[in-house]
Formats: sequence, structure tokens, C-alpha cells
Amino acid sequence: MSAYDIELVRDVGWFPADRQAACCLMKRLVLSLLIALPGSAVITVLLLFVSGFAGGACHCMTPVSVLFPYGTFITMRTSWEASGFYADILQFPLYAIAVAIANGWRKRLLSAAVILSVHTIAAIGALTMYRWW
Repeated sequence: MSAYDIELVRDVGWFPADRQAACCLMKRLVLSLLIALPGSAVITVLLLFVSGFAGGACHCMTPVSVLFPYGTFITMRTSWEASGFYADILQFPLYAIAVAIANGWRKRLLSAAVILSVHTIAAIGALTMYRWW
């Protein structure tokens, strides 16, 4: 890589020009993911149990529709039950990855706010679809 290419990469800002900064960036990313993914896996399992028991108590799909709207969309509108289950399992780990790869606390807060907004809209849609269906 020539000096001009390094300057071009540095100006674009998508990749650190020196190896030490890239190594530090990679370590931070891996550490963030190592913290976020196991935590989100535990949260996913706990929320699956909580929504299952709460749904059994009220004999409805409301808790599952609120906590796992994407899987509800897939399961209710198609016959792809396995895909709906995979969407349920991968939902919170994908949220954790989206927050973990953001640089800085402001970008993480912004990504969490966007995720919360999209999840809220999807949950409202899933509840509306459940009531309609």
C-alpha cells in the first residue's frame, strides 16, 4: 500500500491507517462481542420462558408478540415455523451485535434507540396482526 493509499484510507475514515490502531480496534470489537453475545443468549432464553409462561397464564400470544415480534410475523403469516423460531432465537443477539459494533457511547445510545423504536413498531404490528388474525 502506497503512502497515497494510506492517506486516502485515513481521509475516508473507515479503517485505521496503522496496524496498532487496527489491532486495538479489533480487540475492542472482539471484547464487546464476547461480552454482548453470551449476555444476549441468556436474556433470550429467559425471555422465551417468561413469554411462554405468561402466554400460558393468559391463554394468548400477547407476551410472545411483544417480546418476539419478528418470529410472530413469520409464524403467523407463513407456514415457516422453523424460520420463525430462528428469528426468535437470533433477535436479541443481533440487537447486541448492532450495539456492540457502534463506536463510542453516543453511537451505542443512538443504535439502542433505533433498535427500541423498530422493535416497538414491530411489536405493535405483531399485536395488531394477532388481534386481526
